[in-house]
Amino acid sequence: MSLLEEIRHEIISHDAIKESLADALGNKKSANTQQLKLIERIHKSNSAVPIDLVKSLSKAKVECQNLWKLSHSETSNLEKLKERFTDLITLIREVASIKSQQLKCSKYDSLLADYDSDITEKNIREVFPKVGKFFSENVDEIIEKQKKDKVTNIQKVATQKQIELGSLCLQQMGIALNEIRTSYYYSIDYDESDFCYGLFSLLRHSGYAIYQKCLAQNSISSPITRHVMYETQGLFMERMIGTSREFIEFIQPHIKEKFAIKGKTNSSVENLHLVFNEINLSSSLKNADEFSLLAHIMLRTRLEQDIINGTLEVKNLHDAWLEGMKHYEIPVKAKNELDTYFQDECWASGVMGYFPIKIIALIAAVQIFSFLKKNHYESLSAIIKGDFSLLISWLSQNIYSAKCGLELLKKITGKGLDVECVTYYLSENLFTFKGLFASDIAIDLGTANTLVYQKNQGIVLDEPSVVARVKEKGSYVPYAFGKKAKMMLGKTPGEIEAIRPLKDGVIADFKSAEEMLKYFIRSANTKFTVNKPNIIICVPSGSTPVERRAIQDAAESAGANEVFLIEEPMAAAIGAGLPVTEPEGSMIVDIGGGTTEVAIISLGGIVYSRSARVGGDIMDEAIKSYIRENHKLLIGETTAEKIKKSIGSASLPGENNKEGMIIKGRDLVSGMPKEMLLSEYQVAESLIEPVHQIISAIKTALESTPPELSSDIVDRGIVLSGGGGLLRNLDQGCCCNVRGVDSSVAAALLHNLGYKVVGVTLQLYGTDGNANARKGACCAGQDIYDAKRVAESVGFPHYILNYEEIFKKEVIEDFASTYMRGETPIPCVRCNQTVKFRDLLQVTKNLGADVLVTGHYVRRLEKNGEVKLCRSIDKSKDQSYFLFATTQEQLKLLRFPLGGFYKSDIRKLAKYFSLQISEKQDSQDICFVSESYSKTIAKLAPQSVQKGKIVDVNGKVLGEHSGIVNFTVGQRKGLGIAHNEPLYVIKINTENNEVIVGPINVLMQKKILIKELNWLEQPKEGMEVTVKLRSSHVGSLATIHSTDEKNKACVILNDDYFGISPGQACVAYKDEQVIGGGWICS
Repeated sequence: MSLLEEIRHEIISHDAIKESLADALGNKKSANTQQLKLIERIHKSNSAVPIDLVKSLSKAKVECQNLWKLSHSETSNLEKLKERFTDLITLIREVASIKSQQLKCSKYDSLLADYDSDITEKNIREVFPKVGKFFSENVDEIIEKQKKDKVTNIQKVATQKQIELGSLCLQQMGIALNEIRTSYYYSIDYDESDFCYGLFSLLRHSGYAIYQKCLAQNSISSPITRHVMYETQGLFMERMIGTSREFIEFIQPHIKEKFAIKGKTNSSVENLHLVFNEINLSSSLKNADEFSLLAHIMLRTRLEQDIINGTLEVKNLHDAWLEGMKHYEIPVKAKNELDTYFQDECWASGVMGYFPIKIIALIAAVQIFSFLKKNHYESLSAIIKGDFSLLISWLSQNIYSAKCGLELLKKITGKGLDVECVTYYLSENLFTFKGLFASDIAIDLGTANTLVYQKNQGIVLDEPSVVARVKEKGSYVPYAFGKKAKMMLGKTPGEIEAIRPLKDGVIADFKSAEEMLKYFIRSANTKFTVNKPNIIICVPSGSTPVERRAIQDAAESAGANEVFLIEEPMAAAIGAGLPVTEPEGSMIVDIGGGTTEVAIISLGGIVYSRSARVGGDIMDEAIKSYIRENHKLLIGETTAEKIKKSIGSASLPGENNKEGMIIKGRDLVSGMPKEMLLSEYQVAESLIEPVHQIISAIKTALESTPPELSSDIVDRGIVLSGGGGLLRNLDQGCCCNVRGVDSSVAAALLHNLGYKVVGVTLQLYGTDGNANARKGACCAGQDIYDAKRVAESVGFPHYILNYEEIFKKEVIEDFASTYMRGETPIPCVRCNQTVKFRDLLQVTKNLGADVLVTGHYVRRLEKNGEVKLCRSIDKSKDQSYFLFATTQEQLKLLRFPLGGFYKSDIRKLAKYFSLQISEKQDSQDICFVSESYSKTIAKLAPQSVQKGKIVDVNGKVLGEHSGIVNFTVGQRKGLGIAHNEPLYVIKINTENNEVIVGPINVLMQKKILIKELNWLEQPKEGMEVTVKLRSSHVGSLATIHSTDEKNKACVILNDDYFGISPGQACVAYKDEQVIGGGWICS
């Protein structure tokens, strides 16, 4: 060894090295300048050390090593060892003095640089005081824990059995035993009374071996003097992996088998966890756990500094060591120096400056382990099955690189050395009493994301609700979860598919949802505990008993003690800090990925709740559809979500708004990749339908709110929560859509332009005094009074026409009879078609007026005598769908001045004209319905509430209903039956008074038959159009075809569409123009 030291010194300090370094550093293309500068530093410091001093130092090291070994067999050699060690320290001081002058650093820094150039006394000053404080604050609790812990120790285990167990571990890691032995200078020791000692030693050396092996595989030579990351890998495998729950679950059956342990308690995972993590305040470094290691390293570092700086001599070292152990409250039984500073070979071999690396490496190991737990738990969970490949692969890709210093740690974890990380780890996993007891968990199981909250820790997991699964032997097996699975959406090979197990707020794939929930619970609760956690899970208010049972079963199988379910709106209200237990009304709108939960809460209960199948996922789909149909560009789900988050808005921005973003996708025409600029206006336009659905749900809830609670909501407002609630301007959109003054502004505009205006208001219902029962009712009561005030204010005559009988016959009775036929009516279209544009238009002609003007948001374009009906500029207010039945003759006499305005402009104009109703709310869609739809229809048609059967598509009776009036085609929730899969209303059979239900795929269809056609422009056979199948539908591409039946047409959609309901209108568009349409009959 002495000769090797001399040869090494001669090579490093040779002039040829200096010349080569100068050439390499002068070459700007050098691959690794940092390594070259490091070599230059080593050359410079070693060149200054005389060769005679190197020889003397090498000789002293060899002699001390030999004497140390002899002293352990014959203590009479101890005095000679101390004498020679004194000489060795003198030589080390001399070398340190020379190197420190050359490197212009402290003496101790010059020793640290021999092992790792990243570590200096500055690091020690930054880290050690924090570590020392943590140790001092907790050592008393450790001592108490040692007294109270009841660990059932494993009986003596033969060395050969331990070797066999170790070989099995190495085999699973892909390492040969001879690789371990050649990867480090020292052999692995075994202790028959403590099998953990040998196992941990093996795991530490496996870390070293994996490190070296992967560096070689990555074609990276061993870094020069970079021992921190090397030591980190050893501690990572020994103390992080070796004591983890996952490793213990893997090795437990093998320990039971190989060691022939009797009794369930001795070999249980719970007891093994206590054995593997037993606290041992030992005065021996080789037996120290992570906590004791802190004290040993801090003490040895301080003693080394004092020795090198000359403030401590060898003759006083034994007493200083004992005093240090006493300071750290570690009991010592020392006969002589062989039990103190000579307990191991380190100092006797002249190794000084290496110990601080151990603490730095421990911190780094904990940081890497914590990062893996949070971001790549799949690599740890695979260990349970004995699969170390994911872990080693991740380490190879991220840790085993040329940049292996502390800068790599920051790059991976986002932080430099983080002492708080290691103190938290030790607190939770090793010694505090509460560390062995599970914290209660709360889970928000969302369609888009799943959040896990842990008591006293906050949100510990926020992952996409996505599962990637691979097909094996005809069935699907989970492959990845969360972020990793989401990255695979739309990018998987044939044998793998990535899915969302929850859709529209309900479980679409029970098995995948169960596996995902298990994975998330285990990911969040990775520390081993002796008891099981209680788990609270948020579920949609409309979830079925079957779905709730599935969620409970999944949580219990994932390790829950008790599972409690709480409805999402209540959980959201509690999280938002609303006074849910007080006798006050609070309104919460929780917009998730699949559903929007609207609820009125008071006195700890839900007074009213409504779950709408609209949320973040529907918004993403609306963006995708808009871009596909308007720009012929196909984008993925992830891109749509980025667009929504970046420039999504619930209201249309001004025309001068230039916000936008570059998006990329596949051109549907050429099939090639393409990019385009998407504006904020276009995104807002695409979101009109889902935003309208959310607002409609809010309106419905407000209409059903008791008066006293309504007054509370007026004072307190509406609270938006959930990811969808972050959509820009959504709060403004909700407010803007509950007030309206359209007809009054239309009249005032024309009067201001010099036209002779005559105001007409229709009295359609309410002479019995009930018209004022509900705010927002039009064509009655307060609405008529407001119209009179506007006419008087602006200065034009005003008349009231009583059309109650006509309205009742044409609209109200038709509304009820349509429901009784099992269809879904649109009374607003019937009202426009009959009362307004048939009867009122005739009055217009009789009065000799030139035109009839209304406040509808549509555009009427006329060129060369041809009149076209087009969408409004303000897409959020567009009413063209409701006017499809308007004829060409009627259009010639109709005018719609508001079609070129935005709603916000109308508000401003109302204030400009000093209209007293400028802040009045808009009229509701169905003005005559003062209660719920079902109650209104029940009064009009009592037979609609007769009890009947609920049957499946095969005729099997599943339950009983209380009236067909309570059901519409496509309805999912409120069916009143339990089933093992989600069911939807497929058809309402009025002849037999039956409600037919079935799976969602039955509702999907492409072919639609429409009747009572009205074409503003006669379509050609097979004409390509965009059709809207309900007022809130953004539109679907389709073609129109003739049929053999008179006044009927066939519409074939390009893609399947869900829940097409007879009684609704199918309206065809060519770009902005309304072509016409008809009523859906099948």
